[in-house]
Amino acid sequence: MPQRPCLTCGRLVPDRQLLPAHRPRYPGSTRSSDPQAAFRKRTLKRYGERCLACGATEGIEAHHLDEQEGVPLCRRCHRKVEAAKRRAMRRRFGR
Repeated sequence: MPQRPCLTCGRLVPDRQLLPAHRPRYPGSTRSSDPQAAFRKRTLKRYGERCLACGATEGIEAHHLDEQEGVPLCRRCHRKVEAAKRRAMRRRFGR
């Protein structure tokens, strides 16, 4: 069965499906009402489906800069950014 990126996070799932954690919680709700899917769609429309850090076109995810703004990053660069953010928080707050 062909795989495509999850509409919410970009991880590979069977064609036309969402990861269980990203499926609508309420009966009758649609993906278009999902705020994460809307954020990802808005971010990728604005910047294109290319990682801003390395230029990759596979496994693109939307990284939150703040509540409304984001940038597209590939999975690898997104993990690096999140890890750096966690290290900075540990240094700042001593955790």
